[in-house]
Amino acid sequence: MVKADDKIIYLPYKEAKGYIHNLHLQSLKEWKKYCSSGNKPSNIPSTPDMVYKNNDWINWYEWLGTEKIEYLQYKEARNYVRKLNLRVRSEWEAYCKGGKKPRNIPATPDSVYKNTGWANWHEWLGTQKMEYKKARDFVHKLQLRNSVEWDAYCNSGNKPINIPAKPYRAYKDKGLINLYDWLGTSPKTNIKRPKIDLIDGVPAEEFYEQNADPIALFQNGDYELLDELHN
Repeated sequence: MVKADDKIIYLPYKEAKGYIHNLHLQSLKEWKKYCSSGNKPSNIPSTPDMVYKNNDWINWYEWLGTEKIEYLQYKEARNYVRKLNLRVRSEWEAYCKGGKKPRNIPATPDSVYKNTGWANWHEWLGTQKMEYKKARDFVHKLQLRNSVEWDAYCNSGNKPINIPAKPYRAYKDKGLINLYDWLGTSPKTNIKRPKIDLIDGVPAEEFYEQNADPIALFQNGDYELLDELHN
């Protein structure tokens, strides 16, 4: 028995530790939550590090029955996480709870890597927008021919998360010129006008005269109309 004060007599360290191991708690956070739940026996202290300080106490890993984990270096862990294509922090948290996360990658990277590389969640997940020229060069290699193929690629699940699906918005003032520049294609010289009477309430002929500039259509995000003009 370990007498902490005149009112409470705690179990011997080894006996208390054995009881705690059966709870399968994984962290100090879970231990504190357990202590606050009202389920902890009164003869087991909520501050074992103080009560058993001079009676066999070693550390929290030994108390909880867990082993100290050696986490991957920040960049190595980050590179692994980026391949998961998670978009936001809530998806990361759901992934951690799903049981598929490697043990050597922390669920709380913002705390573990606070002083060893951590920047922010965008940088961790790889959702920080790629620089325009790098993104454009990547897209050129795809050899997509028009906005229909671009949209299909964006919906395929193969697009890197840090390349925007709507470049005309993301790179409006960052170097974007038009759809041709983005895809690495050349504009067609002959424009075939579809047989449409009205567009946005304006007679088709009048609308095309005012809006048939591919650059203007792309910057406005009129992908479908842009394709109609090119086919």
